[in-house]
Amino acid sequence: MPQNYGGRLVFIFAVLLTCVFGFPGCGGGIVKTGSLFKSNLPASQKLNLKPGIDIAGGVSLLYEIKAPPGYQGSTGGQTLAEDVAGALKKRVDPNGVLNLIWRPQGDKRLEIQIPRSAHAGDRDKAQRALAAAQEEFKRTNVNFEDVKRAIEKLAPDVREKRLAELSAGSAERLAQFKTLAATYDAIVKAKADYAAAEKANDAAAKSKAADAQAHAEIDYEAQLKKIESSNLPQDELQAALDAGPELRDKRLAEFKERFKDFPTRLKAIDDYRLADSQFKQFKGQLDDAGDLKRLLRGSGVLEFHILVTDLGAAEVQEMIQRLKTKGPAPQANDTMKWYLVDNADEFKGRAFQVEGDPTKNYALAYVTQDKSMVHKRNENPWALEKAFRENDQSGGNAVGFSFDPQGAKLFSELTRNNIGQPLAIVLDEKMISAPRLNSEIGARGIITGGGAGGFDPR
Repeated sequence: MPQNYGGRLVFIFAVLLTCVFGFPGCGGGIVKTGSLFKSNLPASQKLNLKPGIDIAGGVSLLYEIKAPPGYQGSTGGQTLAEDVAGALKKRVDPNGVLNLIWRPQGDKRLEIQIPRSAHAGDRDKAQRALAAAQEEFKRTNVNFEDVKRAIEKLAPDVREKRLAELSAGSAERLAQFKTLAATYDAIVKAKADYAAAEKANDAAAKSKAADAQAHAEIDYEAQLKKIESSNLPQDELQAALDAGPELRDKRLAEFKERFKDFPTRLKAIDDYRLADSQFKQFKGQLDDAGDLKRLLRGSGVLEFHILVTDLGAAEVQEMIQRLKTKGPAPQANDTMKWYLVDNADEFKGRAFQVEGDPTKNYALAYVTQDKSMVHKRNENPWALEKAFRENDQSGGNAVGFSFDPQGAKLFSELTRNNIGQPLAIVLDEKMISAPRLNSEIGARGIITGGGAGGFDPR
């Protein structure tokens, strides 16, 4: 009996075309007909396809996962690699915009692929331009020790040339350096006068020289401290560029007014802004293994800091004003730091905003050694061994946790010395919560909160 294969093939082909080009029952299709007939688009974009690294090229990273203590194998139908992949996705790419491919391999291996994007070359070019602009901007800042070394160690003719280089084109800064050099020369002369008076056994001349030296040294130290005022920290400029349009334009106008006699820096700021703007067009793209490694290395970094509660203190008021007008970027010798908060409602009365940017809230915490627990280089590492669901005394949802021995030691010291204070839990530079310390906590503890019934079980 003859078979009508032609009719069947036509039917199958029609169904396939319907699903490809879009039909409500097939999820809208995978091809956008508007782009299908554009001759300037490559086939992958016409078909709305995202090729993997076998076709597009790219990078593949393979990680071996170290199982936590007491790990007995897969539970709940998920392997350890699948659990880790899920956790990393939430931290590194929560919105799925980075086009990463996550491939658990067995129980303890995870492969992460980065397909090369169609605009990888443009992104690389923009990134290099931004790095060059950042380097040019850094050259407009001056190092305190470089100036001091030039003044105190170089011969007068060489010193003059070196100070001109360090001024980076700022007439005001060069005048400051010349005054500083003259003051140092006065110190040297006073020392020579004292030595001559001592040799001549002239008590009055010795007293006069000693007095001149003392005054010159005081002036010299005061002038050295003013050198930093001619600098503009890169973090401060970057914070302004990352702010909303209104605040960004206001801050840039302030910088230009502040450094109006400094043409080299004004140009460096303009070049930096342009390069930063062009690179931000590629935000959300990853083509470089180094970029991904930095993201992964910065993912899941846990710290603890005592929250600042005395908001009326002069130093704290100064930090609040600085946040509002200059943003959250830290400065040298700060004992406190602003952290972006995850949930502003949990920090009512203690969360503040940058003027012109109501979308982000920040809380202030101490960063001194006695009021923080962070990971430091060249010190014994510590780790959170386990975090798990727990119940508080009322049966509400809480979070239990345990540290390794080094972590237990450090956490015990931190909590013992700050009982009654809120302990800010900071994950990846974001403040998650700040529960009150009711007692010293060592290797194991419990975090309660979240309102009636405790934390949301999700």
